[in-house]
This record gives sequence, C-alpha cells and structure tokens, in this order.
Amino acid sequence: MSKIIELPTKKLKETLQLSSSTVSKEKNNILSNTLIEIENNKITVTAKNSITKSTQTIDIKPIDSRYSFLVNPTTLFNIVKELDKETTQIIPEEKVLKIINGNFTTNIKTMNKDLYPKEQESEKEKLMQIDFNKLKHVTKIASAYPDKNDISREYTGVLIEIEKNNLKATATDHFRLINISTEIEEQNKQIKFIVENYGAMLISKTDMDQRVDIYKNEYTIELRDSKRSIESKIIKGEFPDYNGILLDENNNFITLKNSDFLNSIKRVSVTNENEEIELEIIPDEKIMTVFSKNREGEESIEKITIEEANTEEGIKIKLNSRFITNYLSQVSSENVYLFYRSSEEPIMMKSKDSGYIYNYIMTPIIN
Repeated sequence: MSKIIELPTKKLKETLQLSSSTVSKEKNNILSNTLIEIENNKITVTAKNSITKSTQTIDIKPIDSRYSFLVNPTTLFNIVKELDKETTQIIPEEKVLKIINGNFTTNIKTMNKDLYPKEQESEKEKLMQIDFNKLKHVTKIASAYPDKNDISREYTGVLIEIEKNNLKATATDHFRLINISTEIEEQNKQIKFIVENYGAMLISKTDMDQRVDIYKNEYTIELRDSKRSIESKIIKGEFPDYNGILLDENNNFITLKNSDFLNSIKRVSVTNENEEIELEIIPDEKIMTVFSKNREGEESIEKITIEEANTEEGIKIKLNSRFITNYLSQVSSENVYLFYRSSEEPIMMKSKDSGYIYNYIMTPIIN
C-alpha cells in the first residue's frame, strides 16, 4: 500500500520551480522529466539537461518504503503553484502521482525511473565558499548581454573571476561588453571560468543559502548549499582580454544623472526604427545633446545638463539606443559616468550602486 507523504506546499513550489527552470528548454522527452526519489526522511529531486543540473532535498517524516519515478516538473509545478493550503499530500502509486491539497485532488502520470539516463560522476575539487547573493547578482546582470548565436563559443558564456577579495562577472559580444565587480571576503585561491549562458541564467533564477561552496572539475562548475546544488558545464577556451579596453579617469569623461539620460534616450528614439541616436557632448556649455533622425526625415532632439565635465574636449558619436537603455535600466545609481576618446572608438559607461561597480563598453556606429 502506498504511503501518504505530507510536506509544506511552499517548499514544494520552490523545489518544482527550480526543476522546471532547469529543464524548460530541453527537447529530449526523457530529460524534460524530473527524477523524484523518496527514501527514509527525505525527498530528492533531480533535474538536468545537456548543460545544467539541479538537485534538491526536502525533509519529510521518516517512511519505511522507497519510491523512485519520473514526472514532468512543469506540469506538476503548474498544479502546485495554484494550491492554497499550507500542507500538501502526495501519494506515489503505480504510474501515477496523486496530489491532495484540502478538498482538491488530482493525478498526474509518472514514468519508470530506469528510463532516466545515468551519468558517471567525475570528482570535483572544492575551491572555496562564497556569498551566493553577490554571485547571483553579478551573474544575472551579465547573462543578459552575450549574443547566444555567436559563432565564438567564448562569447556566448559569462566569465566569472574570483581573486583575493574581488568577484567579477563579464560578458560580451561583438558590439558591447558588461563587467560587474564587487568586494567579497578574502579568498586564498584564484579561479576563473566561463560558465555556459544557460547555466548563468539558472544561477540567476535560483535561491540558495547565503553561503555556498564552489566545486569545479575540468568540465563543470557546481554550487552547493545545505539542501540543493546546481551545476553547469563550462566553456573551454580563452575569454577575450577586456582589460585593455576599459577606460578610466585618464580619459575624457562626463557625469550625467542616470534618470535624465535614460528618459531622454527613450523619448528621442521613439520615432527612429533603426535604433540609431547621436550624442553631442559640449563640455564648456555643460550640455549633451541627444539627436535622432529617421528615414522619413523626422527628427527628435533633447538637451541634457552635464552634472560635471572632467574634460574640455567635446565629441559627436552615434550609438545604438537600445544598447544604452538596456544598461541604464538595470542600474539604480543616481549618476552615470560617460568615458570617451573619439567618435570612432568605444565609449564606456560606469555606475556605482550598493557595493557594485558596472563598466559597460559600447562600440559606435560608423556610417
């Protein structure tokens, strides 16, 4: 006779949400399912695809039976997220999982666990322990930038660097580069790896303990806390050396209010379908002009006050308006610094916000 297993609905929702995220883009019929194993006093939930894997455990009252089966996590999550009672009962039966929440009951189909592909676990080295929320934040911002279809594999992932008390995440394509850094506790090891973009996105969607352990081998990186682990393949190869293109106070730069800059770009670019705008910086007048003209000859122009000009050299430069708004909308700092050299060289925007430093490189549009 099958056992009734009770567990908190909230915990079940969180577990299934991560599993569903792990397999959300998996086309393989078997890997689109999650392996659920129930034994002794815990439930272990494993989800994986060709790049990432997540494993979670839920504590339950001890049982004297053992159950293992496959279930579609997205179907199960869509059911569980609508449940409103604090406790949910699950009852594993032959080829079916029964779910009871208050007066609500449903059954969903399960599959034989033996269909799930077995993998040979390769040993990983424990490298360090780190603040997960900081790692999650820098990874989340960086993962939005790579071109997923770039033919250069190194350009499709996120570079994670940890050295002493500094954590950095960097992503790039052939038009822009984002680099986010923050201080962490002192580390006695230096590590660097390129995580697959899909793995970076999984990190950004996952909630873990404040402190996580980092494990690594030649092929994968893994994060572990007390109840869950997530891992991703890493990209072999060399990430482009970006340090030489970062600009600093030795270059021309101005300071703008973030909100003024963002809102002006949005307004001026409304009528321009090709997302091209022109910035003209006039340091001695403390003015920056934002200009746009479309194919029909319609023009939009707005002047922004420069808060501070650390140069006497002006510039006219054409840029992609969407690339600018993508960056400015993700940072909440009051001011943004705009560094430049010439109209044909990359510009850099820099913001400082709640302990994070954001450096953003954009290449100009050359007609």
